[in-house]
Amino acid sequence: MSIKIIKSEATYIRQLVDAGWKGAHSVGPSKPVPARALYASVAIGSAVGVLTALLRKRRKSLSIGACATLGGAVGLCAAAVWETRSTVGAATRAAVCQINSARDTHWLQKHPIAYG
Repeated sequence: MSIKIIKSEATYIRQLVDAGWKGAHSVGPSKPVPARALYASVAIGSAVGVLTALLRKRRKSLSIGACATLGGAVGLCAAAVWETRSTVGAATRAAVCQINSARDTHWLQKHPIAYG
């Protein structure tokens, strides 16, 4: 490939990334996740972690503590993702719309339409 083609494609990729970034940020700031929504998920995740450690018959306190911590972390992440799903969905839709617009513009530049 020639340097000209590589620069052209790099510019196109940068335009796509910029369009996606602008689209994702056009939604606006997301509201913070309330802590009350996360408590139950952390508790359930920790309980599942403890039960997993007990069922594996490794009843060392270090193993139980590690499984409880890991389960709590998984519960926290799951709850945070669930609470922010509407904001993430809106940002994704806006980013895809902007990227499609940039792709259409690029296609029209490479394939001009002559009416007439």
